[in-house]
Amino acid sequence: IKKRKQTIPEVQERIKNLIDFFKPSPQTTRVRRIIITPTDFLERKESGSSFQFGDEIILRSHIENPSNLEHEFLHSVVNPIVDKLSEKLSDKQKQKISNLGSYRLRVEQNYGENFYSLLCEEFIRTYNDVVQRDEKPMVYDDFVQKINEIEEEEFTELLQKNKTLKNRCEQLGIKKLQDLKDSSQEYFDKFESNKLREIIFKFYQKYIEEKEKAEITFEGFVLRDFGEEV
Repeated sequence: IKKRKQTIPEVQERIKNLIDFFKPSPQTTRVRRIIITPTDFLERKESGSSFQFGDEIILRSHIENPSNLEHEFLHSVVNPIVDKLSEKLSDKQKQKISNLGSYRLRVEQNYGENFYSLLCEEFIRTYNDVVQRDEKPMVYDDFVQKINEIEEEEFTELLQKNKTLKNRCEQLGIKKLQDLKDSSQEYFDKFESNKLREIIFKFYQKYIEEKEKAEITFEGFVLRDFGEEV
């Protein structure tokens, strides 16, 4: 509790930056008070959740993973916007979003084919993992460079410790680093390619350009233009 209290000024600054970027409407994001729970050190650092009761939101996240705290808060901003967007999208558009979702989200993290969950998560993750870091979504060339920097011994160790990597490699019959290099295109297309993220990243770029020129909120931009992207 003491450590958490010490981080409050930093958390307030992070939340302020999110509000400045997304410009949430108080009618859509009905949050007036944020409650942050102490860290349960038995939980994984990647674990987190949020619960909203009336105008209060409770955030549960590891104290050493502030990005996850931002992620959980952003659900209170993004989810109600996607609620409104879903009323404007056709069944064909919703199905396309489901088809474009990454293998990681759909299969490995059990989000399935639900377009709503996939879209909420990808809006948030693309902002947290890419836009906020001033990066770009990974493409095939980035992936090749990444595996070329790995040594055989390091890959063998990863294969033993990382269950996700092990399962992926077993699906493609990959047993050693050279196998991965030989199957790099197939591996990337199946497991790493994220077409939905590419669409959302470009959408964020357009939003950033427009909000510098005119008074617009993320909600207004999404409801006005996102349907054209899919």
